[in-house]
Amino acid sequence: MNSAAAGTTIDPRWARLLDALHPDEFPLRERVKEQFDAAMIDHISRADYGHDAERHRRAVSDLLAARTWPGELDWVPLEVLQLTRWSRPELPDGPLPPTGRRGHLMRLFACMALIRMRTPNGLPVDTLAPFVASAVELGSPFLDDAVPYLAWCRRHEPGDWRDDPADLPFLTFALLLLATATRAEPDVLGGLGGMLLREVAAVAEELGEGWRIETEPPLLGPRPRAQRHRVWYGLAGRFLVDGADGTDLGGRLAELGRAVRGESGATTADLRDLFAAWDRAA
Repeated sequence: MNSAAAGTTIDPRWARLLDALHPDEFPLRERVKEQFDAAMIDHISRADYGHDAERHRRAVSDLLAARTWPGELDWVPLEVLQLTRWSRPELPDGPLPPTGRRGHLMRLFACMALIRMRTPNGLPVDTLAPFVASAVELGSPFLDDAVPYLAWCRRHEPGDWRDDPADLPFLTFALLLLATATRAEPDVLGGLGGMLLREVAAVAEELGEGWRIETEPPLLGPRPRAQRHRVWYGLAGRFLVDGADGTDLGGRLAELGRAVRGESGATTADLRDLFAAWDRAA
């Protein structure tokens, strides 16, 4: 087991749920690595207007060549990975070329590293939305491998994830979206919904105030205020609301999606009731 997994404190019942998704950080890493070429490394290394491009190029190349991620990212190549995270490969005139599939591969790689490793400024939660969006756009097999990658991260909480417990619901929510996109088993989807709402309730209790999905303190924020919020709302609509099937569970996931998007008056308690059966069974 990787050293990052040592000392994990996740509840055993949620650990069993995550284990059903076969958590593994390596398949996605290897698949992305196989697709990279020198031009993609060069694009990432020059993301900071070409500043220190050669140093960034060596550091990015080292990350790709290494068998495992290092425990912490230094400023080189952290700066260019963070800038690549905010690229817009879905836009023909995005701020960081290339666009399309190659752009999504570059962004996915940058997000993988930022989610996984400790960084000087933390905030891995900012990286989840573009990670999910690029995995979705790349489709299978990248999308399939993204599920065990995030399951591994949620299982072991590497890098900066233990610094702020309020960030963990984002990680669970991202995993729920990916599991929905890959049509995971109903018990897994229901279990992730129950896990998410339990985490949200725990954060609200710690903060000592009432909590609703669509108001502060937010899971996603009251209305889109930044790129990552807009991406979250779009993903919630696509996979939880619009993608809901005609099953009872599909309807419950759709209600959760509407609440995340601020389109429902459901409270956290209301939503927990919707997933109570899976919460109890966990």
